[in-house]
Amino acid sequence: QLGIDERIKLLKINKTNGIPPIKICLAIMNHAMFNGKRLFRLENPSKNDPGLAILSGLSKLPTDTVAHDFLDSILIIDSDKFW
Repeated sequence: QLGIDERIKLLKINKTNGIPPIKICLAIMNHAMFNGKRLFRLENPSKNDPGLAILSGLSKLPTDTVAHDFLDSILIIDSDKFW
């Protein structure tokens, strides 16, 4: 266990568009690890690949808006506790 769920709880984020924070965070991390470039580009072919979504516990990857809303909801004071 990496303890990522405990760390994400430190961010004090509620569900974003009905998606639990752990799943959005995993989707963002998986996308970054396996694609390495910019976050959630519409022209990226892996956006439609169900593999990354399944690794994150989702049926499909969250939209760009959901990902950005999630990241925008993190307060600096809470993000300091994350590290």
